[in-house]
Amino acid sequence: MDGRPENEYDLILTNPPFVVSGSADIGKLIKKDPNRRKYFAQKYNGVEGLFIQMVVQGLKPNGEAWVLLPETFLLRSTDKVLRDWMFSNCQVDLLALCRKNVFNTPKRVVIVHLKRRAKALASEGLSSAIAKENVLLYAISEIGETRDARRLPIPMNDLPELADTYKKFSVGIVPSPSLLRARAVSAAAIRAEPSINIRHFWPKSVAQGLGLLGADEDPVQLRKEVQIKMNALVAAADAWNKSPVAANAPKVGTAYFKVKLGDPAYFKLRIGKRVLKKNIYTAIKGVPLYSANVRKPFGYVGTPNAGELEYGGAVWSIDSDFDCRGVAPGETYSMTDHCGQIELLVGTIEPRYLAARVRQAGNEQGFSRDYRPALGVMRELEIELPLNSLGELDFAAMKDWADYEEEVERYRDELISLVKR
Repeated sequence: MDGRPENEYDLILTNPPFVVSGSADIGKLIKKDPNRRKYFAQKYNGVEGLFIQMVVQGLKPNGEAWVLLPETFLLRSTDKVLRDWMFSNCQVDLLALCRKNVFNTPKRVVIVHLKRRAKALASEGLSSAIAKENVLLYAISEIGETRDARRLPIPMNDLPELADTYKKFSVGIVPSPSLLRARAVSAAAIRAEPSINIRHFWPKSVAQGLGLLGADEDPVQLRKEVQIKMNALVAAADAWNKSPVAANAPKVGTAYFKVKLGDPAYFKLRIGKRVLKKNIYTAIKGVPLYSANVRKPFGYVGTPNAGELEYGGAVWSIDSDFDCRGVAPGETYSMTDHCGQIELLVGTIEPRYLAARVRQAGNEQGFSRDYRPALGVMRELEIELPLNSLGELDFAAMKDWADYEEEVERYRDELISLVKR
């Protein structure tokens, strides 16, 4: 596609670049040209947001597009306005999630099928139309080739089944419940989500079996990653295989409570204050001061400006690679304005588990130096917490998961240390 196409194409196949870095510079170029500003009028984050606008506007009415997008485009709550614009202009009937099985593409990607509407629908008309539409969700584990540069054929390939399932779905045949990889979901339910996490439309137990849960979300996946690395060193692998965590993992819960970090019943968020390196570089002891690195002190100060929380909480990094660390009740520290604090207002949430869920959700959103997890963004971040049989927050399950993760991470760190030697 050249220039800024409008109503030109019957079919578009594209794989736009998956980057947020540099999008600010591109935004400056767009702002300098009124025609570009008009064409790319929708707010976006990653460069893929510009491509989506070009693809949608480039299609003729009833034209179709097959687009390979990063999962983060669906996960970022800040892209919801752009996604709503996409739904108003197009019928979306396929979201197929690939779990890091595309060569040289470390991110999860989603195959999206769009069909341009005869005309863009306003809010009321869109609600009426989309209530009658469904989206086929499909989980792709393998695409029939190895993930190295040779890309040799392998027998495992979910693409033929995906193609067959979509063909049937496109003529009104809903996938059978026995086909675990496929689910038909209301388009209205998809559109309503501020952050579309495809994996959450499967029960946790099914998602785990399909390999949809990442290491941050599923301790079993983390164990597998560690196991693979441990096998490279005989002595380390032997020690790992004899450990309890290698054989046992916490049970995956059946019920979860979704909550945003901005919910005042559970959390209180704030960031630290500006501190210059020149003011602290001589101090070698005192209250640890955390900045963009929430695990290693930026320096030391005389008095704390954070911490000392009754129920504990977590600290997250701003202006760096995203990270979040749990803090115990009563822990004392200070923060710069490159660090934020999540204070727990209830004693039924385990701080380390909270931090792990925030890390997971933040990484899914694509938080980075370019996409900063500022206060407003963090308040909209949604996490899942397990519930017990009584429908209450399950602190014991959170503790088991956090203990398990810590033990697994201990082995992982040991392995990394051995490999670096």
